Amino acid sequence: DLFSLLGLIPLGDVDIDGAVRRAIAKYSGDNLINVHYYVATKWALVGYITTFTVKGDVIKYKMSQQ
Repeated sequence: DLFSLLGLIPLGDVDIDGAVRRAIAKYSGDNLINVHYYVATKWALVGYITTFTVKGDVIKYKMSQQ
């Protein structure tokens, strides 16, 4: 989430790579495919909050037998 005071001073950071890593770790996967991200902005009296949501399919690689 990113908060912007009076719409001018950003407070916080957006870490999309971190969000992808957390999603992969949450489901004990190896990668994320079919990735989509969404941005939502909510206005408040003294600024606004921007929320980034990352969605996709977590996959786990399987060792091939040769």
